[in-house]
Amino acid sequence: MRILHICNSYCSTKVHSELYSGLDKLGVEQVVYAYPTSPSMVGNNRFDGAHTQFVYSDVFRNYHRLLFHKKIHDVAKDVCKRVDMSKIDCIHATTLFSDGSVAYALHKKYGIPYVVAVRNTDVNEFMGYAPHTWMKGRKVLEHAQKIVFISPSLYTRFRQKWFFRSIAQQCIGKAIICPNGINEFWLGNIDLSPKDIRGEVLYIGRFDSNKNVLRLIQAFLKVRKEHPFMHLTIVGGKGSQEKEIVALADANKEAITYLGPIYDREELKRIMRRSSVFAMASIFETFGLVYVEALSQGLPILFTKGQGVDGYFKDNIGVAVCPKAVNSIEYGLQELIENREKYQGYKDVDFEQFRWSNIAIKYKDIILNRDYEITPPIPQRFDESHGFLYQSKTAIKTFLRVCKHIWRIPSDIIRNNKVKYTSHISMSASMIQCNIGNYVYIGPGTSLQVADVGNYSCIAGGTTIGGMNHAYDKSFSINPLLNPHCTFDSTTVIGLDVWIAARCVILQGVKIGDGVVVGAGSVVTKDVPENTIVLGVPAKFYKKRYPDEVWAKIKKTDYWNFEPEQAKAIFTNSDVTFNSIL
Repeated sequence: MRILHICNSYCSTKVHSELYSGLDKLGVEQVVYAYPTSPSMVGNNRFDGAHTQFVYSDVFRNYHRLLFHKKIHDVAKDVCKRVDMSKIDCIHATTLFSDGSVAYALHKKYGIPYVVAVRNTDVNEFMGYAPHTWMKGRKVLEHAQKIVFISPSLYTRFRQKWFFRSIAQQCIGKAIICPNGINEFWLGNIDLSPKDIRGEVLYIGRFDSNKNVLRLIQAFLKVRKEHPFMHLTIVGGKGSQEKEIVALADANKEAITYLGPIYDREELKRIMRRSSVFAMASIFETFGLVYVEALSQGLPILFTKGQGVDGYFKDNIGVAVCPKAVNSIEYGLQELIENREKYQGYKDVDFEQFRWSNIAIKYKDIILNRDYEITPPIPQRFDESHGFLYQSKTAIKTFLRVCKHIWRIPSDIIRNNKVKYTSHISMSASMIQCNIGNYVYIGPGTSLQVADVGNYSCIAGGTTIGGMNHAYDKSFSINPLLNPHCTFDSTTVIGLDVWIAARCVILQGVKIGDGVVVGAGSVVTKDVPENTIVLGVPAKFYKKRYPDEVWAKIKKTDYWNFEPEQAKAIFTNSDVTFNSIL
């Protein structure tokens, strides 16, 4: 049995070389075909293997970044030229779109079966922003022998992509969860002993926008106001946010220590053992092996909801947070610092599953299609009735919403509006200088001027928000042509998930808190605190929407920063059902 690995990122990461080295030690005959994006990377990560042949290709061109189908055609042609396909029994593609499409092309030409892996780039970039590749992706999935997902959260996100839901349903029997491994150094130096260390937070990683370090620092500094003993250690470098992060660390030297990049594992081990919490709230994460390395050193972790390790371990390994909400990260840090003893799930982790030799055995069986017991990923919150008809209706609704959004773009540009396409804005609504969040509803005949509206808020028809303040007592005239005090000098802010009933008036500069309900026909003249119901002319406090302790629990979920399905899923989780909160 001879395997062909097609790997576009082989030269830029050691993950694949670790796996292929493990397969080589098992006696697997293999050809590694690598086509890096830069000629300077050719030859990277080569290892001495008795059963491995390396083929490095310079086939990639810059125009391939735009011309996806041309890239697949050129790479498949190059593989046929450089590799003797008559000696290949199985193909392993390391990504769904870029490598999987090449494997599918070779499968059509030679009939060779293939296994494909799905990674973060596939789900969050290709499935999100490259519709011209979607039909090819469905074909790759349909004809694959096995489909490997790095984590349960990645599999869940894959199943939530509306264009792929029906094919995902067909692929349940072929889907397998198989994580990446960690270096032998960490497996040989596991330390799960209790630590008498409080408040030492650690981050290790790059400084790009995806790693979200700036929000982590902001949240840390907020928590430190209540817990001045806390300290943040940052290890890493490179990336678009490096200058800002270093500047923040320099400005807060008493609270933050920046150590720069460290590659010596012994030194990293010492740093981890001096810490009490590991925190990394990436926007997107395929798995995050640094989380496993931190767990191996007895550190509870702060990680991202719905990404990476979320759903792979028991809940008490740490706290999952919403990466785009500073207050969510703040809550996670505070919870880990104040209740660290609750999060000792690292003691129950079977670290042997992250040993590359064991992963290589599993991959060998997957690639060779061995019939042995593999626990398939559990489908999560997927409605079996969501077949073709449902998909078509959903696609049509999405298409119409996007078309309506596109139709408004010229007007929004002229009027300086920023509107998320997921929001529903009535055609007769008028807006000037407004920022509209996700999944907002604005009814017919509504007028908004110089206003910010938070996610999931709903504004009924006939409502007026903002508008000019006519300073009738500061000039002889109330006409803005004659009265310089008639201005739009402050923004009206509507919080998250606010309900404003029909025919209300919200004056300029008023700030309405999260979760507020404004009764029909009300005139709001002053700020409204969160979690309240107001009504009347002028609007007055009627009652709290929820008791304070209930509202605190709801707010901690940060559901308004998630997609609708994910937000609903938060309240179907057995630990945080709405009934249990009440």
